[in-house]
Amino acid sequence: MDDGNLDPQIERVNKTAEYLETEIVRRWELAVSSRKGKNVKRKDLLEMRDFCRHNRRVKYLIVDEVDRFMRSINEYYWWKQEFKNLGVQLRHANRPEVDPDDDRSVFDELIDVYRAEQSNNERITKTPEKQMSKMRAGYYTFAPLPGYKTSATPSLHDIDPDRFYLLQQAFKSVADYSATPNEALKKMTKDGYTTINGKLMDMARFKQVMVKPYYAGIIQVADWGVATENGLHVQMITKSEHEALKLIISNKKKKFTVNKKNPEYPLNETICSDCEQDKNKEFKITGYRNHNGKIKEEDKRHYYHRYRCRGCDTYFTKEELHQQVTDRLTDIMLVDETNILIQELKNEWQSEVGTNTNKVTALNSRKSIIEEEQSKMALILATSDNEVVKKTMIQALEKKELEVLTTNKEIEDLSNIDEQLEAFIDYSIKYTEDLKTKYWALDWDRRKRCEQLLFPDGFYVTRQKKVYTPTISPIYRYKNKQKEPLKALVLVSGGSSGTRTHDTLLKRQVL
Repeated sequence: MDDGNLDPQIERVNKTAEYLETEIVRRWELAVSSRKGKNVKRKDLLEMRDFCRHNRRVKYLIVDEVDRFMRSINEYYWWKQEFKNLGVQLRHANRPEVDPDDDRSVFDELIDVYRAEQSNNERITKTPEKQMSKMRAGYYTFAPLPGYKTSATPSLHDIDPDRFYLLQQAFKSVADYSATPNEALKKMTKDGYTTINGKLMDMARFKQVMVKPYYAGIIQVADWGVATENGLHVQMITKSEHEALKLIISNKKKKFTVNKKNPEYPLNETICSDCEQDKNKEFKITGYRNHNGKIKEEDKRHYYHRYRCRGCDTYFTKEELHQQVTDRLTDIMLVDETNILIQELKNEWQSEVGTNTNKVTALNSRKSIIEEEQSKMALILATSDNEVVKKTMIQALEKKELEVLTTNKEIEDLSNIDEQLEAFIDYSIKYTEDLKTKYWALDWDRRKRCEQLLFPDGFYVTRQKKVYTPTISPIYRYKNKQKEPLKALVLVSGGSSGTRTHDTLLKRQVL
């Protein structure tokens, strides 16, 4: 059950055990699916079978009712026989007095299993697609999760002011490592959190709901995947906080990854053209640091920074390699004919104007939603007696006010976009002219995008320790008229279409 209320089922199982005059030695209370095709390797059933195999005094397996155990005829009787082979009889808590070996009971059992499978088939063929289409629109078609409650709009849940902000505070404290899950649950309980049934939340349930993607605004069902990442409900935490919570609850650490984007060696992964032509699998260079071997005399130790081709072991000093790249950058300049570039920028600008009209409409809708949320929060603040809730509400209202100001600024900027065309073109031309001078100051990803604009195929090195560039962008030319090295072929296939390809890269970079 979505609200975690298993009490009625537990009560029926206990009464059945009393009726059978037997003692319950182990319980399984897992939120697992009993749908068809999911039961052969079900974790709880495998554990039950192993337990019965090692505890031969077990005589009964008591389940609440047929569809709680299985919704597949073949799988139902397969598992029933598995337990029977171990001397364990399957009994149903909803019919404790029924003798499973009676002919009438055998028939009734078959009918119940058949109905369970038919119900499962109906869910598979009819209900999911209808639900999924609604979920794609941002609705959650199931019972509200803790912290939310039903609203006047079906499948669109409102925040539950008595629980939402207490859960939010607990989740965020775990996500930013300011509290452990145990500490967060204790504080939340101390601040007055109870379930809708007036009970305290236990740790198992707390961990279970903590990793629900719904709280990060994601509408998702496990077997169907993500319907949308932008649900219509008010999200409790950010998506990054959701990822952090999943990592914490799973108790997994991030895997170690090699730092290929080491800022100390920005030319890592540059291709050695000779090794590439020889079809050597290791054809890229990597940076490293070594020293002169004076281990005991630390003050006399000198470090050297180098690059090495992993394929042919050609070595380059960092200084000489970087200087050659700098020389290549210095040797190019913008072409005099910039009309094509300017026209492309104007075309892109007009495209942005049309896109921005839609953005303004979306922002105005978002602003209305924020203002409506502010009104609800203000009402909660005025009526709540819980000091923790009131404090949280004040903080939430301040954040909402900042969202309104930010949204208004975005609307204003997008509405006045035509006035910025000239400044955009001036900035773009200046940006293009200055691009090569900023190369070494950029981070790894921006530096690679810069290479795409200047030298679309990047830099190559040779075993003769030379740097060359196979292509140059059509919006640039070499300052000198000297013939390029044989491998440094200038891109001449552009014309208007070739130029447009590189202009598109530039527009993405600028925008």
